[in-house]
Amino acid sequence: MRLPRAQKAVVVGASLGVAGAIRQAIMRNPLAWPGLLGINSGAALAATAIIVEFRTIPQDLLTLLIFAGALVMSAAIYAFSWRQGTSSVRIILIGIGLGPLAGAGASFISSFGDPPAVQRAMIWLSGSLQDSRWERVRILALWSIPPFVAAWIAARELDLIAFGDTVARRLGQRVNLLRGMAVLICAALSGAAIAAAGLIGFVGLAARRIMPPVQLPVGLFTALLGAPFFGFLLWKRRNA
Repeated sequence: MRLPRAQKAVVVGASLGVAGAIRQAIMRNPLAWPGLLGINSGAALAATAIIVEFRTIPQDLLTLLIFAGALVMSAAIYAFSWRQGTSSVRIILIGIGLGPLAGAGASFISSFGDPPAVQRAMIWLSGSLQDSRWERVRILALWSIPPFVAAWIAARELDLIAFGDTVARRLGQRVNLLRGMAVLICAALSGAAIAAAGLIGFVGLAARRIMPPVQLPVGLFTALLGAPFFGFLLWKRRNA
């Protein structure tokens, strides 16, 4: 069982890492990662609502609906940020605003839900690599390959937009179209990873991921490592 778990960890970590890199490119902000912009909260709201309200739902359908929750949140963020075009600042602000709103919705559902179902939702929210069967690893890989390929194809355009919207437009880039496609790719990668392993924070901020030998929830472990790293990035850019 350790080999499927290791393979799942690699795919989940790569998906979140690439999603974070895409976000940082289109936002021109090294602290922009999917969780900070509300995508994780959308998936968490969908997971909490489904697990608590529909306790007997099949696992495959649950995974699909959680994936859809991440996509819907991304679409909402992009739609609310549209004012004859989008900007990185508006997307960040809208994402930061919708994230706590989705979190509040998940907390409200948990407050009035059946305790065993709420406990199951909380276990999922902590992030885990348990139940890493080859079948689930294959499904995760199939969901992740198309956005991986799309990100690879768009790599040069993402490098260009990182110089700023004005420079990109002068060089002929359709900035709003590229930003929308990048948000969709990021949501697909994040949604696939979250649906497979639950909420795993801060992976999009770092290129490497370290796994301990003890059986801790992976979301807890990445938060323990990621929060100090996030603080270090803030301190490093304190004069920027």
